[in-house]
Amino acid sequence: MRPWLPPLLSLLVLALPSAAPAQDDDVTIYRCVSSDGSLTIGNTPCDDDDATQQVRTMLRPQDAPPRPPSAPSTLSEPAPVQVIERHVSTVREPRPMYECITPEGDHYTSDDGEGNPRWVPLWTLGYPGGSYHRPPSGSPPPTARRGVTFVDNRTRMPPPANISIPPAHDRPRPSPDTRPGPGRPVPPRPGHGYDYGYGYGQGGGTWIRDECVRLPQREVCDRLTDRRQTIRRQVFNAQQTERLRLREEERMISARLAEDCGIR
Repeated sequence: MRPWLPPLLSLLVLALPSAAPAQDDDVTIYRCVSSDGSLTIGNTPCDDDDATQQVRTMLRPQDAPPRPPSAPSTLSEPAPVQVIERHVSTVREPRPMYECITPEGDHYTSDDGEGNPRWVPLWTLGYPGGSYHRPPSGSPPPTARRGVTFVDNRTRMPPPANISIPPAHDRPRPSPDTRPGPGRPVPPRPGHGYDYGYGYGQGGGTWIRDECVRLPQREVCDRLTDRRQTIRRQVFNAQQTERLRLREEERMISARLAEDCGIR
């Protein structure tokens, strides 16, 4: 094969695409390499005659086809609003419990803070003109309804220990005759605070109540729980009538524990 034939065939191959009419969707790229080795790429033939030119046909870049118009979107119906039910519960203040103490030092509880009342003469409270005078000879002995508290009468509580008590020979003795009569006043019924009455001679008396202190709520719950346990132990050995009473008290305590303490 002749040595000059391959270069000629190469030139013919390169010249054929340039002579053919370019398609609308094709683009011709010229690659020019100059004598000094610099490379130039463009869409026009090489200016330098000594440059080596390579011609390449490439597809012309085309824009993407336009998107088809989207169908109108149908508005979906809004989701129904969920109604949240709210339950309002009224929380009331727990019922109080008070601890009261008697003059003898005994303790008991109360729900209203009003201690047990007791009738005492005014002289025990230090009021003037309240001293006791011995009744004249021959007069009937005073009774418990004359407003005098008899220490030796077991049906009434004695005055507190810090109040002086008259000597035994000056203390009136209780009489079995407790019926009211002319000139024989009856102590008034106990109420809130101090209610003054009238007694024998220049005495007089008043109702006073035991001192009570409110317990903390935790202490209230503990005492109610202990009381319920005690009732449940007593029910087994109680008679029918007593058992009904204990059951009723247990139901009341259980309801109070559930409402005020959250204990079932």
